[in-house]
Amino acid sequence: MAKVSNTKKKKQEEDEHRILVLAAAILKKIYKEYVIDEKQKDKPDKAIFLLKPPARFGKRKINPPKIGIEITTADPSGYLSYINERKSDKEIIQAQREQALEKGIAPDKPLKKVGNLIFHDWIYEGIKDKAKKYLGYTTAGNFDELILLCHSDVISITNKEFYDGLNDWTDYLLSKNNYPFDKVLFVGADNKTIQIYNKTKKRIIEPDPYSYQGNVITTTQFGMIPVGVTWNFKETANADPIIEPQTPIVDRGEPPSSP
Repeated sequence: MAKVSNTKKKKQEEDEHRILVLAAAILKKIYKEYVIDEKQKDKPDKAIFLLKPPARFGKRKINPPKIGIEITTADPSGYLSYINERKSDKEIIQAQREQALEKGIAPDKPLKKVGNLIFHDWIYEGIKDKAKKYLGYTTAGNFDELILLCHSDVISITNKEFYDGLNDWTDYLLSKNNYPFDKVLFVGADNKTIQIYNKTKKRIIEPDPYSYQGNVITTTQFGMIPVGVTWNFKETANADPIIEPQTPIVDRGEPPSSP
């Protein structure tokens, strides 16, 4: 049991490090040069020391400013429980890999495919409960600021659903509910990162009604594709998945009323 637990923990740490690396450019834009605190592993997940801190931190000859970083997914649990590799999936996944590696056969169906219903509060609902951890983090370590770094495998920053309203609604809802983290950064499925909330610059005016309320964004896993084999992406993407979800569309619950 310990071995499984250690393996899971190692993968989680690797995933958190990957997200932190993807956010490096925007972290440098906000905080300038920094180094990662290798000792910080939990409560929160990561931390950085500022080497050339912005003026708001004042001048310090010792004890450079320390920024705590909590890393979390914004994706719903129903989606994650399906899309992540489960014990029940292993035989099917292994068989598909063997087909690709040993026989050079490209899949004619995606491995997994599921849709997500998107609403104006989709990201907010995914991260709102993290607010409960803020107070504990402030007492767990000597942090000058605490930020939330959230990510999604469903929504890209280049999706119209995101840049044409979802980012604004997320900022507004976090502001309206006095979200305690100093900043919230978002890493999209396209590996691009953006700041979506700043506690010192709260959004007061409600955004325009969300134009994409109830839109569905589909996430597809294709499995292993053998090198040098002709493969029809479009036909494969349109086919039913090898591993079916319990429901073809994931919803967080009852759709909210239109804003």
